[in-house]
Amino acid sequence: MRPLIFALPLLVSLAACGEEVKEDTTPPQDTQPVDDGMIGFADDVLPLLETYCSRCHGAGQTHGGVDVTSYESLMASGVVVASDSAASQLVTIGSHHGSGWFSAEDLATVTSWIDAGALND
Repeated sequence: MRPLIFALPLLVSLAACGEEVKEDTTPPQDTQPVDDGMIGFADDVLPLLETYCSRCHGAGQTHGGVDVTSYESLMASGVVVASDSAASQLVTIGSHHGSGWFSAEDLATVTSWIDAGALND
């Protein structure tokens, strides 16, 4: 009887070797998109420019040669110095350009975007 007791674990191990273990790769159903905290042009900055600036700097009117209707036109206008908000006219003028311009929170968004490289993402 004793040899059978020692052989039993070996038989169980060998029997399990033929079974394939499948990993569940199905994503959980309750996951939400991850907010990486990055400020993007299209999602975060462009809506602010459309709200505060486009009346005079877009849609046919480009006072001072500044057009805020797209990333390309904004960057071509020369009012943004990527990675340097202090040198960017969009920030220096926008922080004190009449009433109703960027709120403190919106100005912080634009400043953060510029300081992060002013990427078109």
